[in-house]
Amino acid sequence: SIRGVLEDWCDTELPPAMSMVDALSDLGLRVAALTGLSLRVQCDNPATDPPATVSFTVLNVAQEVLLNTCKHAPGAHAAMRLRAIGSGFELSSCDDGPGFDPVAKYRRHDIVSGLGLGALPRRMTSVGGSFSILSRPGHGTQVLIRWPVTAGCRDSHGHGGCRPDVSAR
Repeated sequence: SIRGVLEDWCDTELPPAMSMVDALSDLGLRVAALTGLSLRVQCDNPATDPPATVSFTVLNVAQEVLLNTCKHAPGAHAAMRLRAIGSGFELSSCDDGPGFDPVAKYRRHDIVSGLGLGALPRRMTSVGGSFSILSRPGHGTQVLIRWPVTAGCRDSHGHGGCRPDVSAR
């Protein structure tokens, strides 16, 4: 299965010679080759690599986001963009797929189960980051991952800290 191949690739810490930028680019190439997803990966600024545990978590979260795109938005065009922000980074992902109601999705799934989309905010929070998702039916999906989250960081609703922003646009 596609998930099995990608999990084998991303089941250990990053190899010492591979930066997070290179690993994200490699993930994008693998997902596109295995699924046919039209995917563009862009790294604007050479971001300083975070600790290995953060890179590992971000790669796993990015993988889950891309697999969700493949599963729920076949034929969609997707893009991932990594850019440096202060001493950290922001990774965004967007697609032009059918979108969905993330508020309803979070209500239906046990966020602490460790599976799928519902677990991604908790995974990022566990390494000092944040995860937010904006979507609505008929309008694609946007995901934003930030690391580190600082006390002054606010999401689009004025929430601070690591509170996941899950809303329909």
